[in-house]
Amino acid sequence: MKRKRLRRIPGGEANVKREIEILKKLKHTNIIELHHVLYNEEKQKIYVVMEYCVTGLQALMERAENKCLPIWQAHDYFCQLMKGLEYLHSHGIVHR
Repeated sequence: MKRKRLRRIPGGEANVKREIEILKKLKHTNIIELHHVLYNEEKQKIYVVMEYCVTGLQALMERAENKCLPIWQAHDYFCQLMKGLEYLHSHGIVHR
């Protein structure tokens, strides 16, 4: 993210730095992991390297028959989501 852009958002740069500090502490199978943070002072940029997520919910829905996941698959994804949220909440983090 460009720092110049973040500076235009009230508290933008501070928010990104706070999110990075939170992500550094998280280790859970249902939370995408932060691998590296690179700062380029010359270009005033922050590069965030995160775990690759193979697909997103939107892509899954578009590929599903009738654009609807089978109950068993929806239940499995819902349980993964709840486990990730439970982990975050146990660490005092509320996902927006």
